[in-house]
Amino acid sequence: MIIGITGTTGAGKDTLAQYLVGKSFLHFSLSDMIRDEARKRGIELTRRNLQDLGNEMRRAHGLGVFSKIALGKIKKGGNYIITSIRNPGEAKVLAQNQEFVLWAVDAPQKERFLRMINRRERDEKEPLTLEEFKKSEAREIESSDKSSQQLAECIKMANFIIINDSDLASFFKKTDELLHYAGIDFGGGQVLPK
Repeated sequence: MIIGITGTTGAGKDTLAQYLVGKSFLHFSLSDMIRDEARKRGIELTRRNLQDLGNEMRRAHGLGVFSKIALGKIKKGGNYIITSIRNPGEAKVLAQNQEFVLWAVDAPQKERFLRMINRRERDEKEPLTLEEFKKSEAREIESSDKSSQQLAECIKMANFIIINDSDLASFFKKTDELLHYAGIDFGGGQVLPK
Protein backbone atom coordinates (compact mmCIF):
# COMPACT_ATOMS: atom_id res chain seq x y z
CA MET A 1 0.00 0.00 0.00
CA ILE A 2 1.22 3.49 -0.84
CA ILE A 3 -0.45 6.26 1.17
CA GLY A 4 0.10 9.74 -0.19
CA ILE A 5 -0.42 12.62 2.21
CA THR A 6 -1.49 16.11 1.24
CA GLY A 7 -3.06 18.85 3.32
CA THR A 8 -2.71 22.26 4.86
CA THR A 9 0.30 23.60 6.74
CA GLY A 10 0.33 22.62 10.41
CA ALA A 11 -2.51 20.10 10.01
CA GLY A 12 -0.45 17.14 11.23
CA LYS A 13 0.93 15.54 8.07
CA ASP A 14 4.37 14.85 9.58
CA THR A 15 2.81 13.56 12.80
CA LEU A 16 0.72 11.16 10.72
CA ALA A 17 3.83 10.03 8.84
CA GLN A 18 5.73 9.39 12.10
CA TYR A 19 2.78 7.37 13.40
CA LEU A 20 2.73 5.21 10.27
CA VAL A 21 6.51 4.75 10.36
CA GLY A 22 5.92 3.29 13.83
CA LYS A 23 3.64 0.77 12.09
CA SER A 24 6.43 -0.30 9.69
CA PHE A 25 5.59 2.01 6.79
CA LEU A 26 8.61 3.41 4.92
CA HIS A 27 8.47 7.21 4.55
CA PHE A 28 9.46 9.39 1.60
CA SER A 29 9.00 13.16 1.76
CA LEU A 30 8.80 15.14 -1.47
CA SER A 31 9.80 18.24 0.53
CA ASP A 32 12.97 16.50 1.69
CA MET A 33 13.90 16.07 -1.97
CA ILE A 34 13.55 19.83 -2.47
CA ARG A 35 15.56 20.51 0.72
CA ASP A 36 18.34 18.24 -0.52
CA GLU A 37 18.48 20.10 -3.82
CA ALA A 38 18.48 23.47 -2.00
CA ARG A 39 21.45 22.35 0.12
CA LYS A 40 23.34 21.28 -3.02
CA ARG A 41 22.74 24.72 -4.52
CA GLY A 42 23.54 26.61 -1.31
CA ILE A 43 20.01 28.01 -1.03
CA GLU A 44 18.82 29.08 2.43
CA LEU A 45 16.08 26.75 3.71
CA THR A 46 13.19 29.20 4.06
CA ARG A 47 9.61 28.26 3.21
CA ARG A 48 9.56 30.78 0.34
CA ASN A 49 12.88 29.59 -1.12
CA LEU A 50 11.76 25.96 -0.99
CA GLN A 51 8.46 26.82 -2.67
CA ASP A 52 10.29 28.70 -5.42
CA LEU A 53 12.80 25.88 -5.95
CA GLY A 54 10.04 23.26 -6.08
CA ASN A 55 8.16 25.34 -8.66
CA GLU A 56 11.34 25.77 -10.71
CA MET A 57 12.05 22.04 -10.67
CA ARG A 58 8.47 21.18 -11.70
CA ARG A 59 8.74 23.63 -14.62
CA ALA A 60 12.07 22.17 -15.73
CA HIS A 61 11.39 18.44 -15.21
CA GLY A 62 7.59 18.03 -15.20
CA LEU A 63 4.90 18.37 -12.53
CA GLY A 64 5.44 14.84 -11.23
CA VAL A 65 9.25 15.00 -10.98
CA PHE A 66 9.36 14.36 -7.22
CA SER A 67 6.74 11.60 -7.36
CA LYS A 68 8.74 9.78 -10.03
CA ILE A 69 11.80 9.86 -7.78
CA ALA A 70 9.77 8.47 -4.87
CA LEU A 71 8.19 5.72 -7.00
CA GLY A 72 11.66 4.70 -8.13
CA LYS A 73 12.47 3.80 -4.51
CA ILE A 74 9.33 1.73 -3.91
CA LYS A 75 9.19 -2.06 -4.10
CA LYS A 76 5.94 -3.83 -4.90
CA GLY A 77 3.99 -5.18 -1.95
CA GLY A 78 5.45 -2.94 0.78
CA ASN A 79 3.75 -0.28 2.88
CA TYR A 80 4.85 3.27 2.12
CA ILE A 81 3.88 6.79 3.02
CA ILE A 82 4.72 9.68 0.72
CA THR A 83 4.28 13.12 2.25
CA SER A 84 4.36 16.70 1.00
CA ILE A 85 2.19 16.19 -2.07
CA ARG A 86 1.48 19.81 -2.98
CA ASN A 87 0.79 19.76 -6.71
CA PRO A 88 -1.92 17.78 -8.57
CA GLY A 89 0.70 16.56 -11.04
CA GLU A 90 2.50 14.82 -8.19
CA ALA A 91 -0.71 13.06 -7.12
CA LYS A 92 -1.51 12.05 -10.72
CA VAL A 93 1.88 10.38 -11.21
CA LEU A 94 1.51 8.49 -7.92
CA ALA A 95 -2.06 7.46 -8.80
CA GLN A 96 -0.70 5.50 -11.77
CA ASN A 97 0.36 2.92 -9.18
CA GLN A 98 -2.62 0.72 -8.30
CA GLU A 99 -1.50 0.47 -4.67
CA PHE A 100 -1.76 4.27 -4.20
CA VAL A 101 -4.38 6.07 -2.13
CA LEU A 102 -4.38 9.81 -1.35
CA TRP A 103 -5.22 11.08 2.14
CA ALA A 104 -5.63 14.74 3.04
CA VAL A 105 -5.11 16.15 6.53
CA ASP A 106 -6.72 19.41 7.60
CA ALA A 107 -7.48 21.36 10.78
CA PRO A 108 -8.97 24.77 11.62
CA GLN A 109 -6.66 27.62 10.55
CA LYS A 110 -6.18 29.16 14.02
CA GLU A 111 -5.30 25.77 15.47
CA ARG A 112 -2.78 25.17 12.69
CA PHE A 113 -1.28 28.62 13.29
CA LEU A 114 -0.78 27.82 16.98
CA ARG A 115 0.96 24.58 16.01
CA MET A 116 3.25 26.56 13.72
CA ILE A 117 4.10 28.91 16.58
CA ASN A 118 5.09 25.86 18.64
CA ARG A 119 7.22 24.65 15.71
CA ARG A 120 9.19 27.93 15.72
CA GLU A 121 11.33 26.48 18.48
CA ARG A 122 12.63 23.98 15.90
CA ASP A 123 12.56 26.17 12.77
CA GLU A 124 12.94 29.91 13.21
CA LYS A 125 11.98 30.51 9.59
CA GLU A 126 8.26 29.78 10.09
CA PRO A 127 5.82 32.73 9.94
CA LEU A 128 5.42 34.53 13.25
CA THR A 129 2.13 36.42 13.04
CA LEU A 130 -1.29 35.15 12.00
CA GLU A 131 -1.25 37.57 9.05
CA GLU A 132 2.15 36.24 7.87
CA PHE A 133 0.83 32.69 8.25
CA LYS A 134 -2.29 33.50 6.19
CA LYS A 135 -0.21 35.17 3.48
CA SER A 136 2.19 32.23 3.25
CA GLU A 137 -0.68 29.76 3.21
CA ALA A 138 -2.55 31.64 0.45
CA ARG A 139 0.47 31.10 -1.79
CA GLU A 140 0.32 27.35 -1.13
CA ILE A 141 -3.44 26.85 -1.46
CA GLU A 142 -4.15 28.13 -4.98
CA SER A 143 -2.18 29.37 -7.94
CA SER A 144 -2.84 29.86 -11.63
CA ASP A 145 0.73 28.63 -12.28
CA LYS A 146 0.40 24.88 -12.92
CA SER A 147 3.93 24.25 -11.57
CA SER A 148 3.17 25.94 -8.22
CA GLN A 149 1.70 24.50 -5.08
CA GLN A 150 -2.05 23.92 -5.39
CA LEU A 151 -3.10 22.37 -2.11
CA ALA A 152 -6.81 23.04 -2.64
CA GLU A 153 -6.76 20.92 -5.81
CA CYS A 154 -4.74 18.17 -4.12
CA ILE A 155 -7.20 18.04 -1.22
CA LYS A 156 -10.10 17.75 -3.71
CA MET A 157 -8.34 14.74 -5.26
CA ALA A 158 -8.01 12.93 -1.91
CA ASN A 159 -9.78 9.62 -1.39
CA PHE A 160 -10.09 10.39 2.34
CA ILE A 161 -9.83 13.49 4.52
CA ILE A 162 -8.81 13.38 8.17
CA ILE A 163 -9.78 16.43 10.24
CA ASN A 164 -7.16 16.76 12.97
CA ASP A 165 -9.01 19.09 15.33
CA SER A 166 -8.62 17.28 18.64
CA ASP A 167 -5.93 15.45 20.59
CA LEU A 168 -3.36 12.99 19.23
CA ALA A 169 -5.28 9.97 20.49
CA SER A 170 -8.31 10.98 18.39
CA PHE A 171 -6.09 11.71 15.37
CA PHE A 172 -4.43 8.30 15.62
CA LYS A 173 -7.81 6.59 16.10
CA LYS A 174 -9.04 8.14 12.83
CA THR A 175 -5.85 6.93 11.17
CA ASP A 176 -6.32 3.39 12.48
CA GLU A 177 -9.91 3.43 11.19
CA LEU A 178 -8.71 4.34 7.70
CA LEU A 179 -6.04 1.64 7.80
CA HIS A 180 -8.63 -0.89 8.90
CA TYR A 181 -10.93 0.22 6.08
CA ALA A 182 -8.03 -0.30 3.64
CA GLY A 183 -7.54 -3.82 4.95
CA ILE A 184 -4.55 -3.10 7.18
CA ASP A 185 -5.73 -3.77 10.71
CA PHE A 186 -3.69 -2.10 13.45
CA GLY A 187 -6.85 -1.49 15.50
CA GLY A 188 -9.83 0.81 15.12
CA GLY A 189 -13.16 0.50 13.37
CA GLN A 190 -14.46 1.32 9.94
CA VAL A 191 -14.91 4.60 8.09
CA LEU A 192 -16.48 5.41 4.76
CA PRO A 193 -14.74 7.10 1.83
CA LYS A 194 -15.39 10.83 1.45
